[in-house]
Amino acid sequence: MLLSKDVTPSTPIEGVDVYFNLHKRVWSCRCRKKGLVKKHTPVLIAPLGASLVVRESGRQRVLKEQRKNVHAFARIDHGTTSLDLAGWTAFADDLEGGIEISYNPYKGAFFYRKDTEERLDYVASLIMLASDNGPPRCVAIL
Repeated sequence: MLLSKDVTPSTPIEGVDVYFNLHKRVWSCRCRKKGLVKKHTPVLIAPLGASLVVRESGRQRVLKEQRKNVHAFARIDHGTTSLDLAGWTAFADDLEGGIEISYNPYKGAFFYRKDTEERLDYVASLIMLASDNGPPRCVAIL
């Protein structure tokens, strides 16, 4: 589990599926009950874990149409959002045991560790970072 960190105020969020919004370059937090996006945020922290979900039908549509759609996401029961991208990026960079994870529909139907390409379906803690000038990053504790 991640330890607490002193940063700017954050907002608790519950029962969401989180995916990277390519148009806004932030994380979209979609309510699992209503299916509507509750929040957009550059940082999402899931200290109590997250399931990593890939819907195969959506992935197959990406492969067929060569066009992205929302079919892969982190399912988070309890998390926190923050606007402190710099602070959380520094925290993630220094996090002992932190593993970078990713997803690519052309590589496979699952999230994976970037260092070993091992399949991941669940992580014990997760920090999701979205910057304006680079690719999104996810740092996990397994």
